[in-house]
Amino acid sequence: MEGAPATQKLSRPNAKLSWEKLTATDDPVRLAREVLPEPPDFPVPGKEDFTITFGPCANLMIYTGGVACCLQRCPNFEKVKPKLRFHGNSCGAFVASVMAADVEMLEMLPEMISWTKRFKYRLWGLVGAYSASITAIVWRIFSREENFRRSKDRLSVGVTTWEPVPGRRCIDSFSNVQELVTAVPGTL
Repeated sequence: MEGAPATQKLSRPNAKLSWEKLTATDDPVRLAREVLPEPPDFPVPGKEDFTITFGPCANLMIYTGGVACCLQRCPNFEKVKPKLRFHGNSCGAFVASVMAADVEMLEMLPEMISWTKRFKYRLWGLVGAYSASITAIVWRIFSREENFRRSKDRLSVGVTTWEPVPGRRCIDSFSNVQELVTAVPGTL
């Protein structure tokens, strides 16, 4: 492949939060808490449960995690979360599982920064490295019984099946941690 490097760069010298600021601090979670504005209230779901779906794309996972973080920071999130279900495909399944377990997404920021740094110069970025990177973290989260209990009926995951040919399936109930951890990376 040939071509010239991009010359135009996004410049936001007065940004409250930037890659440079996040990677230069010892505590990116504290920094984010200090500078991020409080989002507005979450719209209150009607009588039916409300499903939030997170899409795939490992290279955009830090952005998807930012959306989840913003939702969790809504002033009324604790009030509306019993009505919420979460669905995801591929890296979106990871974000959905964290939300369903009621794990604070902002706490995942150091690991997301680490993934981004580690795979920054990899030809495809996080694509292909996602499953190996995420499995240990999912085990850590769901080895806590209360996280599994909170998630098992609030989480659904889109997966790719390989029997006998490639296909897709939605898994919306989990009888044990092994089933959940196996489903989150997205292939069965």
